[in-house]
Amino acid sequence: MMKERQIAILSDLEKTQVPIPALFLAQKYNVSIRTIRNDINEIDYVVKQYGGKFIRLPNKGMRIRCSISISDALTGGFTCDTFSNLERGQQLLVLCAVFLSRTNPITASFLSDSLSVSTGTIMNRIRDLTSVLEKYSIQLKGIKKKGFYLNGKAANLISLLDEVVESLHPDTLKATFFASSSPLAAAEEENILIHDLVLFMEKELNLSFKDSHSIYTSLFFVVRNAELRSADAAAGEPVPETQNSPDSLDPLCGRLFAFLLEKHGLSLHRFWQLFLRHVLLSCTNAVSFLRSEANEEENSSLKRGVSMMIRESLNYFPELKEEAANLESDLLTHLSIMLKRMKAKLDNSNPLLSDIKIHFPVTFSTVKELSKTFSLFCSMPLDEDQLGYITLYFAQYLEKKNKKTPVRALIICNSGAGAAKLLSTKVRNHFSDILIVGTNSSFNLESGKISLDDIDLILSTVKISPSTGVPVITVSPFLSNDELLRIRRALLQTDGGRGRASDSPSLYAAPGPAASAASPSSSASFSEGLSPLTLEQSGALLYAEIVVDVFHMLREIYPDRIDADNYSAVAGIITHVLLSLPRWAAGDFIRANDYEELRDEYPEQFRAVMNFLNALADKLHIFIAPIEVSALLRYLL
Repeated sequence: MMKERQIAILSDLEKTQVPIPALFLAQKYNVSIRTIRNDINEIDYVVKQYGGKFIRLPNKGMRIRCSISISDALTGGFTCDTFSNLERGQQLLVLCAVFLSRTNPITASFLSDSLSVSTGTIMNRIRDLTSVLEKYSIQLKGIKKKGFYLNGKAANLISLLDEVVESLHPDTLKATFFASSSPLAAAEEENILIHDLVLFMEKELNLSFKDSHSIYTSLFFVVRNAELRSADAAAGEPVPETQNSPDSLDPLCGRLFAFLLEKHGLSLHRFWQLFLRHVLLSCTNAVSFLRSEANEEENSSLKRGVSMMIRESLNYFPELKEEAANLESDLLTHLSIMLKRMKAKLDNSNPLLSDIKIHFPVTFSTVKELSKTFSLFCSMPLDEDQLGYITLYFAQYLEKKNKKTPVRALIICNSGAGAAKLLSTKVRNHFSDILIVGTNSSFNLESGKISLDDIDLILSTVKISPSTGVPVITVSPFLSNDELLRIRRALLQTDGGRGRASDSPSLYAAPGPAASAASPSSSASFSEGLSPLTLEQSGALLYAEIVVDVFHMLREIYPDRIDADNYSAVAGIITHVLLSLPRWAAGDFIRANDYEELRDEYPEQFRAVMNFLNALADKLHIFIAPIEVSALLRYLL
């Protein structure tokens, strides 16, 4: 239903001879440009239903051209005599709706009287309707002196019903079947029954509706036909064919059918049982899925696609070789169910998608690359929601395979506490399997004042004697890609087969020959992801702006002043942000187990850092995952 403002805007655009800019409309109706654009989208839809044309002229404005006054039709009350004003497609949908909502056959004179048009117009539209029904393998047949009726298989008729429910404009539906002046309108007892059904579905079946218009429209068709029984055929009234229908219906629908019979004394013809079941699964949060006929060719291609995807995945995750059969079985089961849900037009969205991208960035990117192999053998579409689900299966087996004790590392740094803290933080961000047990100086290490009994690895910013008996890696506090790779190779060589970190994007993505050593089949998309951030303005100028923004953030955290003890934290934050820009631009983010803990324990600081990262993301036109707040907060705590 259009709002008063939208109808007023529609009237302005109809009457004008010159294009009207959106800014002018925003000022006239005292709303934002965004609101006007949303209104325009709704108006555009209505204009098309009336056969009008919405004209947009760049840098000039908009206007509407139509053979009738749409605004007058809307404000004058939408009644059935407007059938002649509907565009041809909507007229044909209305005719389909009449045939589907009333006992067939139906005469041309009845349609003429009900829709307030001539019999000649009705006969012309019935001829047009024949070509529309052919798409669904449905026939419009006639019985002499009785009228016309629809004939077709249940599945095809349900498909036609779907289009009617989805495409018939709500205002047209209301005018045709619910306006009190319409001869086709639902009776009072039908409206009461629809209301009872909605309450029963909400209260007793615990269902919520994705689209109220669709559920009410669908229930209208069901209620209208609630008393049809197979005995109707004996009375000479054609009924839809129901070949190839499922043998049984699930308990959810059974409870609804029982409610109709016990409370209202109504039973449904088999076809309307199937349609109501389809409605429950398509328009509500019901978790079941429609039965579908087995398709050997489709099943074969799905199995082939999954099998080849698993085989290709071993180039990226060789440690999964022993679990490949189990992983393949799990994915095949999941995708088979998803394929059936797609056929039933059910919601397959993934509510965890954003979290999956944050916590498993490399695994998600790898699965996205593997989906290309899958698509070579199977035509089933894999959007990001499905890739997210598949990522969880891989992550589950990787977590199981890589379960290990952490590598205990000692940080050696002679450049002060700030540099040591920076290095420790970067190591924690990149390696979930490294436990920093402490920081110290090279003097204390070489003089024997530090026990190395519980140390597996030393990360040092200065060269130290290799005679410690513990692997030593010399790195800078900033950890370049080459240094990250050297740390990773050291982890792979530690005893116990500790393996790779489950999600360390920069390790696999690092350019150069060393990358192939870490991951023999690294995809080109990974290395491309670490390309330097493209900046429209001078890098130095941008960096200066970012430093200023950092201090604005710190002013919120330290409203009085920044103590000298916190100077190293300030330096660490600035360095971390500047060095993370290419990583963020490439969509590579850290992993952190303390995100929620930090958010709950330090809400004010968390909010300040989050606001800073959001503003920075807007400035650079990139996405920065909220998990990055954890890394910056660690410098401040």
